Amino acid sequence: MLQREERPAEITSPPKSSLAASGAGPLPSLETLVERIPPPLRAALDEHVRARFVRVRRLKPGELR
Repeated sequence: MLQREERPAEITSPPKSSLAASGAGPLPSLETLVERIPPPLRAALDEHVRARFVRVRRLKPGELR
């Protein structure tokens, strides 16, 4: 079985000149970005990603182990 050599990923940031050159202006608001997501996809994300609390109960000692 072959073993791959594991190397830490190198994180590089773009040069500051390219950041200034992109100059897209101010970032859009969160509401604007959310509106661009189609409603069925938004509903699916809400269904599968968000945590929902359905009940509260007291745990007995040792239940979390």
